[in-house]
Amino acid sequence: MNEKFDLMLFGPMYYDTKDLRYNNVYKFFLSNQQLIEYKQYKKQLIQNRDKKIVTVDLKSFNSDYIFFVNGQCLLNLQLTYLRMMQDDFQNFQSTVVQRNLYDILWARVYSELEGSMNLENVPTTRTRLEQIKKGSEPRDKNEIIAKNMLDAIEFILSKPKFNKENLYELYSILSHDCLEDNQKLNGNFYRNDSVYIGDYEGCSFEKIDECMDSLFAFVGNNLNNKASDVKEYLAHICHYYILYIHPYFDYNGRTARMVSFWISILQDDFSTAPLFISEAINDDKKRYYDALSETRDMENDTTYFLIYIMNTSIRYSLLYKNLNYISDKMLKKGITLTNYEKAYIKKILLGAEEGYFDYKKFLAIANIDISKQAAFKALNKLVEYGILSSMINDKKVKLFKLNNEFVKYRCVKDVK
Repeated sequence: MNEKFDLMLFGPMYYDTKDLRYNNVYKFFLSNQQLIEYKQYKKQLIQNRDKKIVTVDLKSFNSDYIFFVNGQCLLNLQLTYLRMMQDDFQNFQSTVVQRNLYDILWARVYSELEGSMNLENVPTTRTRLEQIKKGSEPRDKNEIIAKNMLDAIEFILSKPKFNKENLYELYSILSHDCLEDNQKLNGNFYRNDSVYIGDYEGCSFEKIDECMDSLFAFVGNNLNNKASDVKEYLAHICHYYILYIHPYFDYNGRTARMVSFWISILQDDFSTAPLFISEAINDDKKRYYDALSETRDMENDTTYFLIYIMNTSIRYSLLYKNLNYISDKMLKKGITLTNYEKAYIKKILLGAEEGYFDYKKFLAIANIDISKQAAFKALNKLVEYGILSSMINDKKVKLFKLNNEFVKYRCVKDVK
């Protein structure tokens, strides 16, 4: 059985619980008892100091260890991403993140706003946020959230030390004028009562201080340590840990995502920067929450969360590379794409890169609430540009398809 467990742990795929128990493709079909034995086998390897399993020096409140498996799956993803960044730099003398940093940061702000946002309003919203950035007072809660996000980004870009006081400052900026009275900290650094996150309970409030102190020490010990086993994943582990501890009554998610950005800025390394994460979560919340749940259910095996982050980084890097390529081809024709046209193209690249789709699928993948006529207007414009082709099928339904010549970089399927 140990050989089978080794394949599950160190092979080219890292299987989640459903794959291990029910997937007819992989045919593991572990029983409840075998799944328990699998978890125990991981612990045994950790106790035997197996070099492929990296324990993270963070305090846990409900498991023996916090760790990740540095097996073939995670290493392959890391190598794929770094090679992509290196090739990008060789071809363009910059990375896709550097070339699109302004748009990526704006997308990050939009993605943290509450409720679904009509992509048709993106240009108006950006103009309004520019006004707020220059001192105009926010007019509603979403504008307050956006202002707080912009202020938080500015705070992080000043590179403050990652410590208890500065984390409190970041949280105060993000949550300013957004909390109900029963959610406020009232002078405390952290919450003073219990919280539940779905089926999970956050850290006991009596232990939060001790756990968070371990986080500050963990970052301090690994931030500038070139020999660190966790340096490539430091920002992402911090992201998970804040969600795991859940030190506040609310705004834990926004704080965790902003902390991961903060750590990558302190590392001076955009190759590890989780800049796409808010946009990715907004596009597909289920994948994000599944990765978090699997990590919790498998006793803080953060491999699942790290694999999600690496898959997301690869997918969205390719997405922005394609968008750059399309924008450049259009510009050579004398066409400048608008912000909402770019937003539509991104959604199509993510959700309908191959095969035909109708206007209903377009509305679904774009996650927008516009009329049928408005959808056809947007799609027909992309047909006019040559980015999409169209046809009428035998049911007299108009279908659209992304033209292959505009997809230079094929998005890859997630590796488990």
